[in-house]
Amino acid sequence: MLPARQKLVSILLLKGNPDQALAALEKFSQQFEVYAPESAIMQADILRQQNKLLEAHRVLTEANQRYPDDTKLLFARAQLLDNEKDAALKQRLLDRLILIDPENPNYLIALATLLFESNDEQDVKQALSLAHSILDIPFNSPIFNQDNYLTALNLIAADALSEARYQEVIGYLEEAYNISPTLDSGILLLRAYQGMHQDDKVANLFNDIQQRFALGQQDLSDRLQAY
Repeated sequence: MLPARQKLVSILLLKGNPDQALAALEKFSQQFEVYAPESAIMQADILRQQNKLLEAHRVLTEANQRYPDDTKLLFARAQLLDNEKDAALKQRLLDRLILIDPENPNYLIALATLLFESNDEQDVKQALSLAHSILDIPFNSPIFNQDNYLTALNLIAADALSEARYQEVIGYLEEAYNISPTLDSGILLLRAYQGMHQDDKVANLFNDIQQRFALGQQDLSDRLQAY
């Protein structure tokens, strides 16, 4: 029943009818309460895509109040929170999730990212420890996730970059970017090439990032300044 509703919502969104998709999900959650948490998560995602973040937060918060033990709802709510403005609340939610499921790599990498961005020395140390635990998950493990792995790799590389250990950054990310490029890894790698004065690689990677991620020169330059 839920997959059928998800298909209907997808069709409505493809047709450019997000309000109808939201209404369909609301009606579905009222008719079948067992699917209310999933419906709330889908509603919040649609609102997020419309940049209606306050409404998305409201939907998830209200659903979380009705279903306080639903881990999918808790995690969706945590993911929507800003790492800077909502850091305290986000950490409380993630800490609660980790108490429920201490080995869940999705929760661990979300907490690692949050702690790393705090710039507190002890938080960063804990973040790096969590990131290394993600990297230690075997590729053939059922809980291995490529996105989590790349995020953990970026955190460790970002720490090396902050200490001008450019060759380490290159070692962490050069192959990873060639296999599965992300914007964050590309920018980190570009900064490392700049630090090593590898001008040819800087020029080639700069062009690749612009084309691959559809970034203008000024936008990419601004992002580089942020690291």
